Amino acid sequence: VADEMQYWGEKLGVKDFHWEDLNPNLNRQRMIDLCNEILARKLKATWKFSAGSKGEIYDEPEIELMAKAGCVYISVSPESGSPKILKLMDKPFDHEKVIGLVKKMSDCGIATQACFVLGYPGENDVDRQMTREYLQRLTEAGLDETSLFIMTPIPGSEQSHNPDFM
Repeated sequence: VADEMQYWGEKLGVKDFHWEDLNPNLNRQRMIDLCNEILARKLKATWKFSAGSKGEIYDEPEIELMAKAGCVYISVSPESGSPKILKLMDKPFDHEKVIGLVKKMSDCGIATQACFVLGYPGENDVDRQMTREYLQRLTEAGLDETSLFIMTPIPGSEQSHNPDFM
């Protein structure tokens, strides 16, 4: 990745990179090594994770390093403020940790986005209210943007056979 950043920076003057990575923080050492390599090469570029990542895996020192290495934007994916809906999605998510990390990202100059899915089978007014309240807390912590998606089941998925959804 650092090679690509350096190449395109030198060849075409590219200074801002939007990364699409299935889970950029799944291998935390990879991210730490990449940040250190960007810093060692003194690359004068910014970069962003524009697709939702599993935000609660980050820690504060890693966020500081990412900011120092040029990270200016991270999208996280809470999906819902409702623990019930997250359980139905089979998605573990630490709401409280992400509140603190969004604050840290904001303090470090990293803009943040949170992605939510509405209309998941089994979701009700109470669940949507929990999502609104969580989104409010994220905003108070420094969240810059949000994206809301309507649940659309992929044909053949478990959700596509759910009579509550269809």
